[in-house]
Amino acid sequence: MSIPIASQEELEEALGALRDILEDVSFPLETPLASKGSRALFEVLRQLDDYILPRLSRIDAPLLAVVGGSTGAGKSTLVNSLLGENVAKATAIRPTTRRPLLVHLEQDSEWFEGRSILPSLARVQSTAVDDGAHSELALAESSELPEGIALLDSPDIDSVVEDNRRLAAQLLAAADLWLFVTSAARYADAIPWSMLNEAVSRDIVVAVVLNRVPSGVGAQVRADLSRRLSEHGLGHAPLFAISERIDEDGRIPADDVSPIKTWLAGLAHDGPARASVARQTLAGAVDALIEQCDPIVEGLKEQIDIQRAMRGDIARADGVAIGSIIASVEDGRLVRREVLTRWNEAVGANRTVRSMIGSVAGLRDRVTGWFKGKGKTGGSGPLPVGEIEKNVESALASSLTSEAERATRSVEDAWRQRQGADASRASASQLVRSGIDRGQQAVETVRQWRQTLATIVQEEGREKAASSRARAVGPKAIEAALMIVTFASSKGLTGGDGIIGGTAVPSQKLMEAVFGGDAVRKMAKRAREELLVRARRFVGADLDPFRDVCREAETDPGIAVGIQTACDDIELAREEKG
Repeated sequence: MSIPIASQEELEEALGALRDILEDVSFPLETPLASKGSRALFEVLRQLDDYILPRLSRIDAPLLAVVGGSTGAGKSTLVNSLLGENVAKATAIRPTTRRPLLVHLEQDSEWFEGRSILPSLARVQSTAVDDGAHSELALAESSELPEGIALLDSPDIDSVVEDNRRLAAQLLAAADLWLFVTSAARYADAIPWSMLNEAVSRDIVVAVVLNRVPSGVGAQVRADLSRRLSEHGLGHAPLFAISERIDEDGRIPADDVSPIKTWLAGLAHDGPARASVARQTLAGAVDALIEQCDPIVEGLKEQIDIQRAMRGDIARADGVAIGSIIASVEDGRLVRREVLTRWNEAVGANRTVRSMIGSVAGLRDRVTGWFKGKGKTGGSGPLPVGEIEKNVESALASSLTSEAERATRSVEDAWRQRQGADASRASASQLVRSGIDRGQQAVETVRQWRQTLATIVQEEGREKAASSRARAVGPKAIEAALMIVTFASSKGLTGGDGIIGGTAVPSQKLMEAVFGGDAVRKMAKRAREELLVRARRFVGADLDPFRDVCREAETDPGIAVGIQTACDDIELAREEKG
């Protein structure tokens, strides 16, 4: 399909928009679709820069005919023969590593020297040595070329040197037409036909040169090659057969190459024909470009899906860890029953609770006597507040440590099994803190939380009466009682059957006697909230490396949508206008 002139501006705009979007595309996760997408991305960007955008901007620019083909087909010899002078370097040494050569007319220098096409290749003079050959394009002028055309001698498409093959493919993709050279001995090889099939798929204008045809078999070989070309959709392609003759200058005799020169001159001198070639190849390149965007979009969608799943793995691990910590706080697991029992005995759970209803002073005397070691509880004796604190600190730190560690393992296990995520797992795992650091930071987290309890007690004890009662009981005892109440479930605070519920009642009553019921509930709620803030922060410290990896690898879903939209705009711009 030719490109309507009326839509050229819209097409340029749509292709430019696609080019801008593709600049932001990456595939950070190693997946099969990512590999395909990366290759397609590279090819699309290269095709846009090397050929489509410059050609679209200058439909009337000289045609670039790339002379391509297999190893030893005689490409350089053909170029020299068409020009009537030895410009291209022909060699029998295989494989060769040399820069491609572009031969043009003097008046076309600006177009080719200015990197309008193949901008990634530096320009050098054809006489320069071959250092850096794969990143450079040699230029030479010749007055023997017909006006409106240039010839480019490319590396072998089947070279054993990967860089040669890569460069040959790049040059052929930047051509307006192919002068495809093969030999009577090699024309049936698979690689040349693979390239010719690509030419068919992209609707590139192709002429085939059958070189080095032995005497007496020309008609037979030509007929067989013609049949093969027709089978591959190239029955319309001009086919030129050349004998094995070479003159004293190492070139093909003029009468053998004369039909090729005539065909090239006909294209070059006929302005409409030249423009038709350029438009045909350009249209095919744009069609192929749109198709190549499909694996890019699919690769991006796969990246987005996996990244979403990876974030979900983190969220689930975090939720399970925090949920477990909340459960351990509310059901009383963090306070050993024997420690709590001794505390209740010391406080005088059976007698004092009843007496505090009518006498806060009686309770005060009882508790202060106990702290002085004078109280007789009928149990196992007085219990230092420090034991409550030590028990809570140890149990809570252990819970934080184990849940953070379990959360980390959960994400690691999920990512290890999730396609494309294992490399991210390895990267994040290296940044997770050590077990020693985790344990030390857990203890520090608990101590910081305990400091907030003192702040809560102080703030609630500002009222004169409460302050007096709190001083009488003792701040350490109040804080210990608040810890116990904090580690009771909401059921326990309302007389339910939580694990700690009933056994927390003495501490609850003690707090209520000092501050009042509403204040106690508010204090316990705040203490739990403060604890959970620190718990989330603590667990998050182990999960943050995984979150950071996700952020670094994050793919904007809008990019995939933008590519699809740009491709739709390109197709719309190419529609015929009535």
